[in-house]
Amino acid sequence: MCRATGRSKPRWLWWLLAGLVLATLGGGAAIVALPTSCSGRQQDLTNARALEAAAEIYMAEHASCPSVADLLRYKIIHAKHRVLDKWGNPFEIVCADGEPRIESAGSDRVRGTNDDLNPRAAQ
Repeated sequence: MCRATGRSKPRWLWWLLAGLVLATLGGGAAIVALPTSCSGRQQDLTNARALEAAAEIYMAEHASCPSVADLLRYKIIHAKHRVLDKWGNPFEIVCADGEPRIESAGSDRVRGTNDDLNPRAAQ
């Protein structure tokens, strides 16, 4: 669900949800549903935050930084969910200090410019 405030859920809530999914599936593969009900930049931020939660689940199991392809391969996210921003740029997972961060090049399709999507900067 998109939130009008643009604030993400607290990190502990993502872990709680991830734990519930894993417990429900008996420790098997978890599927994180990426929301698709909003439009524009807010939707991209929501999708990026969901990908970040999925990356955290992957990192807890594999102790390495995943790619979006890894999240799809291990069925942590479903193939029908958005892995591109509204301009068609792929979301990329960048890990630093054991924390995943989701980035996208934004409307100009050039990384390192002011329009880049970075959910942590938007909080």
